[in-house]
Amino acid sequence: MTALITTDQIRALQASRRKAGISDDDWRAKLRLVSGQDSTKGLTARQANALLDELAPAAGRKPFRKSDKAHVRLVYALWTEAGKVGAIETASKPALRAFIGRQLNGGADVARDPEFLSPAEANKVSEGLKAMIKRAKGE
Repeated sequence: MTALITTDQIRALQASRRKAGISDDDWRAKLRLVSGQDSTKGLTARQANALLDELAPAAGRKPFRKSDKAHVRLVYALWTEAGKVGAIETASKPALRAFIGRQLNGGADVARDPEFLSPAEANKVSEGLKAMIKRAKGE
């Protein structure tokens, strides 16, 4: 079964569309070309992610690199969530690398790329992010 688009993806697409300056008519044409749909609600989650990545440069942001490793994708997802709930000041790639370095090196600020994390290291980073998100939500 194909996963449907989420509310967060719809919001991100609309924000990216506005930042990129794409008119409503052009947006609908792009949607028809990509999915055969006239609305973002008709997209699948995969189509939405592809559009977000396509719009990223025009919207003034760089997309996170997709990984084949589930534990790395989890770190990226939690980092993005931490940015949304205000647990971190900026959800940029350099900030993520610095956070990973601090988590794994006992506070030393040594940048580490998420792609090279072992599953055990990614788990430690993920648990730290989950705790930050929980605190930011007041739980």
